[in-house]
Amino acid sequence: MSRQQPEWYRRTRAEKDPEKITRMVTMMIISDEFLKRISPLLDDLSFLKSSAGHLTTVIQWTINHYKKFGRAPRDYMNKIFEANKATNDDAQMKLIKLFLTNINKQYVLGNYDDIDVNYELDQAESYIQERAIFFSDDQVRTLIKQDRVKEANDLRYNFKIPKLKDDKNNAILEDTIISYADLMKKDIEVPKMILSPWLSDASSNMIFAPRGIGKTWICLITAAVITRSSCRNIEFGPWHCDNPAGVLYIDGEMLQYHFRQRLKKINYNLQKKGFDERGSIMSIISNDAIAQKYKGTQINLSNKMWQDTIYDYISNDNRYNLLILDNLSSLTPGLDENSKDDWDPINQWILALRHLGVSVIFVHHAGKSGKQRGTSAREDALDTIMNINKASLEGVNPDKINRDAIYINITFPKARNANPDDIKPFTFEIASELGGRSISWKVWEPWKNN
Repeated sequence: MSRQQPEWYRRTRAEKDPEKITRMVTMMIISDEFLKRISPLLDDLSFLKSSAGHLTTVIQWTINHYKKFGRAPRDYMNKIFEANKATNDDAQMKLIKLFLTNINKQYVLGNYDDIDVNYELDQAESYIQERAIFFSDDQVRTLIKQDRVKEANDLRYNFKIPKLKDDKNNAILEDTIISYADLMKKDIEVPKMILSPWLSDASSNMIFAPRGIGKTWICLITAAVITRSSCRNIEFGPWHCDNPAGVLYIDGEMLQYHFRQRLKKINYNLQKKGFDERGSIMSIISNDAIAQKYKGTQINLSNKMWQDTIYDYISNDNRYNLLILDNLSSLTPGLDENSKDDWDPINQWILALRHLGVSVIFVHHAGKSGKQRGTSAREDALDTIMNINKASLEGVNPDKINRDAIYINITFPKARNANPDDIKPFTFEIASELGGRSISWKVWEPWKNN
């Protein structure tokens, strides 16, 4: 049997849900024995809510009554309804009232002694298991697609129905296992290079440096270059753009004004050289803009809600190929940077983006040791780590030094997929021009005659 049921089957099953759940709730209201047997399977009602939300409310009332009095509510259900009707949604309460009216006519005020409780229990348990399997399966698949394997495992092993455990483990293996021979023959798409030699499709990357060295300049120039239609012709030091890419830039700490001023200077340089045309989308999410419009609100990537919101936004817009997070400390307030456990959920989120085909660059600070600040586990899953440091000008001919420039050394402590000959250390000169209206960049080699 296929693990991914066809849509027609899901629709057919969904059409029968109201009838089955209505019968089950009816039995819970009228039969002590049925309620006693079925209650332990209904501690978590989340897998039923999509079928009939108003009836899950009745189930909760019924279970609460059973816990308090040890019996089914029967005609006392009307009093429970009256006690709760003011605290619930009007539309929902109308549906509940209609349901209870029918129950009263058919069973509570009539004869239900001839109902086969054991048969009804078998039917209800089968229905709960079926709904739980579909619910758990959908949840597990969603988590696996996002590469949130730990949460998927937790869902499988903590689920109420033990029968599900082996099924879910087998499902993952059956869906993904491949023989060596088939792997060798499989048509696997080669990841595209965005910015050679270090930035490729679906890669995870970190840029770290001490404060005020030039991390944001590198990220902004990268974003500006790769979103231009003529990106392949733009000089960016020893790097070259192979494929244009759409960028979503999330800025955590700069005022919008200063962020815009930096982009203006970069764009002025590109316009001057005839690279004005935008080939791919570049969008900016600013903590400053969010804080101004929604007082007290800030992005916090330690928060699952923010992770899911950004993930969903990107997954629904295939124009974005690169997500830049600038910077980690401002976008993860409250995170213990030294804790691997605190980092793990963010790492899983970044890996999930990779499986969408989206590359991620996150900016981080260097610690006192000169290494990236915090847990070394942050480096484990990364494809590329770029380190930026202030270049020493000692012993350099003063004629080679531009007083309106910053000089930064670029090194790659890790570049998993790059040729070592292509990632040798070099020095960038980033210079202010035209009275501060423009910014230029080039490889700085002061020992060369030019």
